[in-house]
Amino acid sequence: MTVFVSIASYRDPELLPTLRDCLATAARPDRLRFGICWQHDETDSLAEFAGDPRFDVIDVDYRDSLGACWARAEIMGRYAGEDYFLQLDSHHRFVPGWDEKLIGHLHAADSVKPVLSTYLPDYQPDGERDVGGQPSSVVFHRYGPGGVPLLCGSRMPEGTPLDRPVPGKFLSGHFLFAPGSFVTEVPYDPELYFHGEEITLSVRAWTHGYDIFMPPENLMWHYYKRATSSRHWNDHGWEERDRASKRRVRRLLRGLETGPFGAGPVRTVAEYEEFAGLAFASQTIRRTPVPRPALPQPALRSG
Repeated sequence: MTVFVSIASYRDPELLPTLRDCLATAARPDRLRFGICWQHDETDSLAEFAGDPRFDVIDVDYRDSLGACWARAEIMGRYAGEDYFLQLDSHHRFVPGWDEKLIGHLHAADSVKPVLSTYLPDYQPDGERDVGGQPSSVVFHRYGPGGVPLLCGSRMPEGTPLDRPVPGKFLSGHFLFAPGSFVTEVPYDPELYFHGEEITLSVRAWTHGYDIFMPPENLMWHYYKRATSSRHWNDHGWEERDRASKRRVRRLLRGLETGPFGAGPVRTVAEYEEFAGLAFASQTIRRTPVPRPALPQPALRSG
């Protein structure tokens, strides 16, 4: 069973450690194929993996980058029919055998079209990792500027059955595992910029018939704060890209976006609102969410 690993990396010194750990901990590293949108400057190098047939690198001068969603869309264009699709950022760590465990959990999910996703626990490059407590989940946080729903991570409540994947409502951009069909059915919208990436992905996946689940165990870690790392908006500006992106988000959430980046044909946006307990137009909550302890949050997460 082959896994297409999508990694969008923007001037990130953690890319190489992430790739090394991903390969070192995989049960079947020979069955991994990497699509990497490598947005970098002249000081960066991927020579370590040059000539490795598992790596398909889109080499981009960071000055020409159009953002994380654009990068993820470019990577999806390199998908070549692998059995599974794994989307990550370029700053992760992994547990031993993470690939076989993910495949096992996906097949254990109670759905013919499952997708696993969550906000992962935190790690630090010095080796520190959050290893305690319940697995993580993705929950609604608040309506942000422009009425865009923002999501956050939290611990699953104590007592949550963890014998199989746990049903969820939202997808994370930094960890998503699905059948390979996800790539062709829910292609990334390259014109989205940042806020709105995850809620639109959730709506589009669910309306295409995918059921969302969270893994019943922590299989990876994500580096959230990255205080000294470069961000796309610091180099390229934020406001104009963000305004245009949010217009597309609002169209999608009102069921007005058509074509390959619109809602799917299996369920409607209105049905998703009822399922998620949200009302997009009025920016209200249909059901009061249960408060849960918050995980470290990326105020502005980059790919």
